[in-house]
Amino acid sequence: MIQKMNPYYNYYSVDNQQYTTRLYALIASRSRDDQYEINWHLPNFEKAFDSLNLLVEPPESLDCLYKQRAEALRNQYDYLILHYSGGNDSHNILETFMFNNIHIDEILILDHFDRSFRQRLEEKNFEFLHLNAYDAELSAIPSAKHFIEKYSPTTKLTVVDNCFKIHANYWNNLSHADIINNLKSSGTLGMIGKTPIRTKDLNLYNSSYKNIKENKKVAHIWGRDKTNVKFDDSGYYFRFDDGALTDFIDIYNELTKDNLPQQVEFFYNHPSCAKMISKQAHTILRNVPFHKLVSKLPTRAHEDLLAKYIYKRKVPTTYSSLKIGDFHNSALTKYLNKKRDPIRDINMMHVSELSLIKNLDVNLYKKFELQTKIISKVLRCPSNDVESLMAQNYSTKKFYIKFFD
Repeated sequence: MIQKMNPYYNYYSVDNQQYTTRLYALIASRSRDDQYEINWHLPNFEKAFDSLNLLVEPPESLDCLYKQRAEALRNQYDYLILHYSGGNDSHNILETFMFNNIHIDEILILDHFDRSFRQRLEEKNFEFLHLNAYDAELSAIPSAKHFIEKYSPTTKLTVVDNCFKIHANYWNNLSHADIINNLKSSGTLGMIGKTPIRTKDLNLYNSSYKNIKENKKVAHIWGRDKTNVKFDDSGYYFRFDDGALTDFIDIYNELTKDNLPQQVEFFYNHPSCAKMISKQAHTILRNVPFHKLVSKLPTRAHEDLLAKYIYKRKVPTTYSSLKIGDFHNSALTKYLNKKRDPIRDINMMHVSELSLIKNLDVNLYKKFELQTKIISKVLRCPSNDVESLMAQNYSTKKFYIKFFD
């Protein structure tokens, strides 16, 4: 019952049976020879949307709805930590707090690689093959310092250097028993670039968080994920994908390793934000041309196009990294091949942490291979199929905002 009260309560279903994780749902589906599809459910979100007429655009402005969300978070928690990348989503959150004089206690920036590590990337032409190697240095840090100095000098800035190393150490230290135990948690198993939310140890980034959480109600705020409007034969709709949520929030294991509350909040996606999400969807539908609504894979141009209409960014970005869809750009592929990149044969669909690990951390890759073998036995499938099976997203039902005549 407590889990069902969590705003992010979610589960998978196969043949009308409920399962807590994607892996368990895959096991159930495959045991039935894939006769039944896997569905993902967000009951509290569905209830919130069912209470609205989604075909009618909310009259409130997006800025008003963003402000309401910031005020609600401020009223609900004693200590707010914004995970800030400098990208459009998290930057809009920062501007919302700062320009409305709503205090945010701490800005946390995760710098994935230190300078020496980036040099190793560059030697292998990995400057293009890792999506956010320079975000912190060129965008997030200077932007956060500007806002703190000008608008909120009491806000604390924490920059965590070389998160790749922090996460790699976590994985390298996992025992065989640890890996098996992690299979009980939600999330896309095997991803190192995400916050290791299933370890319940965000104290990895700041040792003082343990003391803060002992005395205050703390929320880690993430800017995931902007609304995407799609269409089918019936009309225009939006929906939610499990990977965007379960990699960050595990409602079945809500305590940290220290048995302290692990409060994670998505700024834009929450049952109380149903009007905001609907407003974003209608705003996109009104402004974005039909042929540009859907992008097979996110590109920088597509992300910026959506952000242009749903955020009114006042401080321009100093740097924007590429998105995974940009790696299908033929000119970029030719550039990499021309430079005789030693990893040019990597499938550009998977320019992910695994690509990085294979080339830069042999021991860590062996640990991932061990996890892959364990999962392959559980799923009774070849090891080569594990990554694609575990990376497949499952979605909620469609929420229509306009039907075709």
